[in-house]
Amino acid sequence: MGFISLAWGVLFDTTDGEGQLLHTGTGTCLTLDPLATLFLQVALCAETKADVLDRLVSLVEATDAQLEEGLESVLDQLLALRFLSTTPSSGVCREEAEHMPSFSAEVVSPSYQPGVSRGSLAGWEFFLTGRVVNSPLPGFSLLRRGYAFYRTGNILLLVGYSHLLASVFESLRQQKRASLLRQRAWEMLSQRLSRLKCQRRNVETDLLWRLARRELVFCQMLVRLLAPTGVCLVRSIAFCAYLRALGLPAEVVIGRACFDISSHYSLHAWTELAGLVMNDHAELQSGYVVLQRLPEQE
Repeated sequence: MGFISLAWGVLFDTTDGEGQLLHTGTGTCLTLDPLATLFLQVALCAETKADVLDRLVSLVEATDAQLEEGLESVLDQLLALRFLSTTPSSGVCREEAEHMPSFSAEVVSPSYQPGVSRGSLAGWEFFLTGRVVNSPLPGFSLLRRGYAFYRTGNILLLVGYSHLLASVFESLRQQKRASLLRQRAWEMLSQRLSRLKCQRRNVETDLLWRLARRELVFCQMLVRLLAPTGVCLVRSIAFCAYLRALGLPAEVVIGRACFDISSHYSLHAWTELAGLVMNDHAELQSGYVVLQRLPEQE
């Protein structure tokens, strides 16, 4: 038994040199980079910290001080997240543990650990920011969130009604009336979005980003209810309206694919906030040419 081991209920596996940890008791998962994976693999097989460092010297090009600092950083974080526990099984291991305060068995031994609480685990924002500890996000009152649901619902109904009516005109071969209706509906949509004034323009970008991603799930529920088959444009318009009703300066972006050789699915829409994509992959900005932004005034 080494000086450190996986905590109870933790599974560890590697794929292409990258490690994955899963705590079956809490549902917490974590992906390690190749270097952290190597540190953990060697530490789990070694009896003492000195053995780990001796083994790493032959595997990693770094000084002894750098290796020791990197090892302690990786193990400290995994211990804090309850993926590891120290279980010294001999006098040598106990003596080694005494010289490692951050790995003290008195602190992290299962017999002395307090019950696991939500605050002690990495939250959903860890996968967004890469930080275990993030500053608290401001909340919204029920009245404010209800207002956001109301305004977003009205816009979704406008989009659905105009699309339905235009489809009826097209089925009756009244293409001109259908085109005018769609144009008028688009103008009304832009006006309604612009009327949703934003009060949080001076907030830090990181905070805006995290706040919007938290609110995405609430807007998704409303979209699933009122427009379950809505395409990217409908979903993005709804999310933009929802965020602006909460006071966040969001906008809808419509783009055309730069490298699409076919005429199908060459257009795409997404929601941006402070220049960051909120409801899609961030990398898509490099693959699309922006055609229009809503509201146009901004």
